Amino acid sequence: MKDITATIKYWFGGVRIYIALITVLITLEVWWWAATLFGGTQLEIIRTQEVYAWLSVLYLTLALLVSPVAKLFPKIPGKSIIYDSRRALGISAAWFAALHMLITYFKQFGGINPLQLPATYQRSMLLGVIALAILIAMAATSVNAIMKKWGVWWFRLHRLVYAAIILVLVHAFMIGAHATTTVVLVILSALALIWIAANIAILIKSNEVTISRVLSISLCIIVLAGTLTYGLDQHFQQVQSAAEAKGHNH
Repeated sequence: MKDITATIKYWFGGVRIYIALITVLITLEVWWWAATLFGGTQLEIIRTQEVYAWLSVLYLTLALLVSPVAKLFPKIPGKSIIYDSRRALGISAAWFAALHMLITYFKQFGGINPLQLPATYQRSMLLGVIALAILIAMAATSVNAIMKKWGVWWFRLHRLVYAAIILVLVHAFMIGAHATTTVVLVILSALALIWIAANIAILIKSNEVTISRVLSISLCIIVLAGTLTYGLDQHFQQVQSAAEAKGHNH
């Protein structure tokens, strides 16, 4: 009972409750926006799940930036508030990822048997489900009581966030035309470069090589390489397909 009370006080104190409220408001705002502009059409479903997907990526990125920012700027005002926001941001990322998956499967695909989908969609969905499972597992264990009880295994579970990021990007590139636009590719590349620069700066500043820091830098290099190869390849293929389709119409 004491653990439950402590957990409730923890989540309803400080910045976490405000992040939760903002997440709820954004969820409703996106639903209202899509219903207003595209109400009653398939485009409403598509736009809603796309926005929720990118909101999940945004929240996850913000959660991952907390530690590098705090370490690079140790005297930054509100440092404790920044650290307190990390778990709430991670839970919000899982929330939007779950909404994206549910809307896509039940609304866009009509709850079809996944094995009846084209092979590319099957592979993409499998990667998305694995990434979602990781985010939900992290969200479900984002309480101090579980962290203390699990010890090192809690940290190992939450290290899987790096695998989730790669799975999410591959999932998006495989079937999401919106994920391979020039704007998105530039933003993803810029974020990866910022992450690499931040972690290298921390490494130089601390003069201490840790496994987590090496993993962070390696992940960013993989993300950047994947974005510049697979993402651009998909981008050019879709541009070529669009040009061919336009040529046939004429």
